[in-house]
Amino acid sequence: MALQRNWSGKVGFNPPCLAALFALCATPTFAQDGSLTGREVLFSILTLDNPKEPLFTSTDYGAVVGPGPEFGMVREGTAFGLSSVPVLVDLGTNRLDLSYPGEAPGRFMAARFNGYVLRFPTDCVLITGAAIDPDATTLPLTNDNLIVSPQSLEINVSAHEYDETTRIGVLIDVRDCPIG
Repeated sequence: MALQRNWSGKVGFNPPCLAALFALCATPTFAQDGSLTGREVLFSILTLDNPKEPLFTSTDYGAVVGPGPEFGMVREGTAFGLSSVPVLVDLGTNRLDLSYPGEAPGRFMAARFNGYVLRFPTDCVLITGAAIDPDATTLPLTNDNLIVSPQSLEINVSAHEYDETTRIGVLIDVRDCPIG
């Protein structure tokens, strides 16, 4: 905090400097312009036919978006005969990449929704849109497989086949939005 000597020789606060300090403290921190970098993200798997009665819900996993993969999900055990398929989740500035290294061929269970949920704890509009990146996606997914909200992104992979070469790329439109 900046101090100055006032006219009487006593030490006191410099009101303009104090005001600037409070303004600095009140200024929200932003991710890099329209970026997910530095943001907290929660990742989970969800399978449901009826939104009020999910068939499978994984644990929420948390991370901060930065260099390298944010999640390396493993099998979580079985619930009602269902188990999660291990997936590697890598978020970048404005994209999401999913891969399945080492996975034997299989098929995601068919359901109304069977896929991934990414939530960003914030009160502002962070995500304004998303699209499948066809150059980075090996599954026959379209933008209809995406559910986008201002703070979340869901990817439905229901009934699709996967193996260790499967990749999903999603481009995300990100707005400037205060962190924390």
